[in-house]
Amino acid sequence: MRRTVPIAGGIEPLFGTLDENLKFLESALQVTTQLQDNHLAIEGEPAQVNRAVRILDEYNQLVREGRVLDNGEVKALLRVATEEPGISLRGILETGRPRAFGKKTITPKSANQRRYMADIERHDMVFAIGPGGTGKTYLAVAMGVSSLLAKQVNRIILVRPAVEAGERLGFLPGTLQQKIDPYMRPLYDALYDMLDADKLERYLEKGIIEVAPLAFMRGRTLNDSFVILDEAQNTTSEQMKMFLGENRGHRVCALQRARRRAPQPGPADHQSLRRIRRQPDGAPFAAGVPGEQQGEFRKVAGCSSPW
Repeated sequence: MRRTVPIAGGIEPLFGTLDENLKFLESALQVTTQLQDNHLAIEGEPAQVNRAVRILDEYNQLVREGRVLDNGEVKALLRVATEEPGISLRGILETGRPRAFGKKTITPKSANQRRYMADIERHDMVFAIGPGGTGKTYLAVAMGVSSLLAKQVNRIILVRPAVEAGERLGFLPGTLQQKIDPYMRPLYDALYDMLDADKLERYLEKGIIEVAPLAFMRGRTLNDSFVILDEAQNTTSEQMKMFLGENRGHRVCALQRARRRAPQPGPADHQSLRRIRRQPDGAPFAAGVPGEQQGEFRKVAGCSSPW
């Protein structure tokens, strides 16, 4: 079957660098395309051709409405639209209620990222499991910043085990905060990417946003807080029990890589988490979102089923 679709505008972001977006669409839907003036000819199986035409028609509608999308945003939209046939491009951009993410506009880059963000919004507790670079920490911090700016929570608590990535740094100089800051740097990076430096410094100074090692979480009272535990695979089962017990009833997003970064006795893998936290409604396990590591990601995608 062969159909032709007029391109209303925005050809450069639609095609992408070296036609990477168009090649992705062809690969995902098993179709071939050919540009003829301002029209794109699509050939392949009837069902797949019709899906491609629908996606391009929705893209044309967004362009006519004045939406400005860059190459990366278009590729993210195409990835989600091809993975979830029932959703439109507009539905991806306007999923749920409007959210403010500080100075950034956050768009899910795959269907799993979209489900991950929806799970964080719907549930008080979410466990995200996946390899590095799949958006687990970044999206969780983005949802925390959004909840803080919308006044749904009063504080953001970012927690991380103080574990080196395979190297022993020895005793670090400075105050206690200066000693633990190197371990917390990935969390600071995400915060600085979403908030202006002045505003973030003010939040940190007032304790509205707090970055702390897991060892300091025992006995904390965290009412109306958005708590994120990063690198949870480097915790022990006892530490995880302490963390979940101290934060019962509050929004908690525990993040765990598919592989542990440093040896530690009694790792809190996702099976032990299931045993630790048994509840009737169930906290969902959400897999991370593939970036350039899609093949590696698929090995852990089975962890996305709810309890």
